[in-house]
Amino acid sequence: MTIFRSVFENLPFAGIIFNDRGVIIEANSKFCRLSGYVKPRVVGADLKDFFHPDDFSAYLNHLELLRKGETEKYRTQRYLLSQKGQSIRVLESTTVINKNQIEGSNFVSILEESSGADSTKNVFPDNFNESICFQLQKLETAGSFARVVTHDLKNLMTVVISFSDILLTGLDEKDSMRADLINIKKAGKRAADLTKMLSVFGQNQIIKILIIDLNSLIRCNEEFIQKLMGERVTTTLCLNPDLWRIKADFSQMELVLFNLVINAKDAMPGGGKLEIKTENITNNADSKGHPVKPGEYVKWTISDTGHGMDPDTLSQIFEPFFTTKIGGKGTGLGLTITYSIISKNKGSVSVQSEPGRGSIFTLFLPRSSGIESGQNKPINFISE
Repeated sequence: MTIFRSVFENLPFAGIIFNDRGVIIEANSKFCRLSGYVKPRVVGADLKDFFHPDDFSAYLNHLELLRKGETEKYRTQRYLLSQKGQSIRVLESTTVINKNQIEGSNFVSILEESSGADSTKNVFPDNFNESICFQLQKLETAGSFARVVTHDLKNLMTVVISFSDILLTGLDEKDSMRADLINIKKAGKRAADLTKMLSVFGQNQIIKILIIDLNSLIRCNEEFIQKLMGERVTTTLCLNPDLWRIKADFSQMELVLFNLVINAKDAMPGGGKLEIKTENITNNADSKGHPVKPGEYVKWTISDTGHGMDPDTLSQIFEPFFTTKIGGKGTGLGLTITYSIISKNKGSVSVQSEPGRGSIFTLFLPRSSGIESGQNKPINFISE
């Protein structure tokens, strides 16, 4: 799944993408739940199958205005026809994603069920659809760039690592250059690993579920995290040596780590403390304070002493495109993707924060039964 599809799927509203012939080419799960139709029935179908015919003529006229660029957005109330035959009043905001004279234009519509109490109420911010399209277009461009960079960087690092091996083979064990070459080889391997992170954004990544030692994943990235945080931030790792294993995609768990660490860094421009902690917990019916159902979990906590968040900000941090970073420095997708990854791995995320008192992100991931507790074999991950 590309980042485009992941973001569209995780929008807080029902959404469809369709072409200028009225054929739906994508629908998210919230639209399917609202309409009652399964996705295969929606994708490829005609818009007319899902909306009341009385609304359609005026709607097509406004789509033509969007296509020609005579208006930037179209908002209206209309009736969605559900699978059960019900007419559901919805507030809809539509805008054009791309204008293509040859292949035609694509449109995105965001829908929210309306109570009908206020026919003029607008549940979407004024620039809601424009923001979605702008960010998705930036992501598609970044994805194309990442594909090229990933391929070229991987090839370059293969050359660096190979020549390092050749030179090391010809050197005496006591040669003073040996240590430098070993460091060059390590740097090459690290750069090669970073291409995997780029590939998350640039490719249709194949998800590979593995049994992971979360401690090893964190340790592998410890040096990188310390360099990222800089000298003014003290980084502390508190890792349970008998930590249970989890089942997840290794690259996705790295992405979660990077997202949270980068957020912590941005929250501490003047310096501070970062703590990454892992522990085992058993949540039973009598347990309090854990937002997960009964079971055994790995608890992963990333905390900082940054500027913190007020309740209003805290309530929106997992929403797509919500960001507190100014000047276009953030896409507002890091925490959305983090939440999506943890949720799809049957886990949970909770956040505690107050202005001036930092933030604590706590992740709960189910224990894997693949490796029993108490086994301290130092592994990064094991294929099932």
